[in-house]
Amino acid sequence: MKPEYIEQMNNNGTKGWLIGLGFGSNVDLETTVKLDGKLFDEVSSIHNGFVNVAFKTGLLGLLCYCLFIIHIFISHQRFSTDNKNVLVNKLIVATSIYILFNSLVITGFYRPGEFSIFLYGVLVGLKHKPELNPINIKNVH
Repeated sequence: MKPEYIEQMNNNGTKGWLIGLGFGSNVDLETTVKLDGKLFDEVSSIHNGFVNVAFKTGLLGLLCYCLFIIHIFISHQRFSTDNKNVLVNKLIVATSIYILFNSLVITGFYRPGEFSIFLYGVLVGLKHKPELNPINIKNVH
C-alpha cells in the first residue's frame, strides 16, 4: 500500500512529480484523526522534511533544497589558520548538519518556529561583516 501523498502526486502526473502540489496543498489522511481536540482528515505537512519538500515543490524543489544544504556544508569547510572566521565557518557547518538531520526527523526549516535558517543568515552576515562580529573586536571601550 502506497502512502497517500504518493497517490496524490501520481494523480497529478508528471507535473505533480516535477513541480509538486504547491505550498497550500494538504495530505489526505483517508481517515479522521483527533489532534489537539480538533478533527482532521487532511494535514498540511509531512514529518520528514525531504518528503515534505518533494510533496510541496516536486523533485525540482527537492533538488534545490538538497543542493542548498550541501552548498552550506561544502562552501564553509575552509578552516585555514589565517582566516579570522574559523569559528563562524565551523558554526555554519554545524548549522548545515543540524538542518540535514532536522529535515530527516521533522519538517526541516519549514517547521513553524524553526530558527536554523535564521541562524544561518546571522552567521553568514557575521562572516561577511567582520566589524559586526563580537569575536573579532579587540579593543572595546
